[in-house]
Amino acid sequence: MAEMILPLMELFESDKASAWEGHIFQAACAWGRALAEALLQAWDDKLLAQKPRGWRVVGFRERTVLTRFGEVRIRRRLYLDEQGRARFLLDALLGLPPRQLAVSVVVVVEKVIEVASEMGYRKTGEILASLTEGALSTMSVWRLLDQVGERALAKEDVEGEAVYKRGERPAQEGEEAPERLYSVRKRTGYGAQSRHRL
Repeated sequence: MAEMILPLMELFESDKASAWEGHIFQAACAWGRALAEALLQAWDDKLLAQKPRGWRVVGFRERTVLTRFGEVRIRRRLYLDEQGRARFLLDALLGLPPRQLAVSVVVVVEKVIEVASEMGYRKTGEILASLTEGALSTMSVWRLLDQVGERALAKEDVEGEAVYKRGERPAQEGEEAPERLYSVRKRTGYGAQSRHRL
């Protein structure tokens, strides 16, 4: 055990001994990121041997995965299937959504969004950076919130089009949505009502 401790002591200056926990946390996060990159690379290599017949490799692409130990850059193979569509077998294996910052820890995402909605992304990023010794940065929080906002706007557009263009009423939890949505309005003058299909 003493042989392990002595080399470790050389990594940290004695005048910074009070920050030992932070140093170890940073080292552990860096080791975790390196291990994750190696593991994901090995999986991508294994998937190459199992690729469907007719698929071909056309190159490599990089992306970022946000983990509890920081951002992990992964390099994975890009395939073209029989119809010429781009595919990433590693993304499919990991369940990573396309074209966005992938987040491996859903609970962390929910809490980051909750805190950032109260105090803004910059302050949230500063707090997370200090709590994680820089493993999660202000830029990580900004990218995450940008992705969540884009998804929310896209969902809102789809729901708005369903209601205002096609007259569909979104189903409330626990009830079935009617086929069409009608509105009742009073006519001025005689007080008669008319029914209009939206």
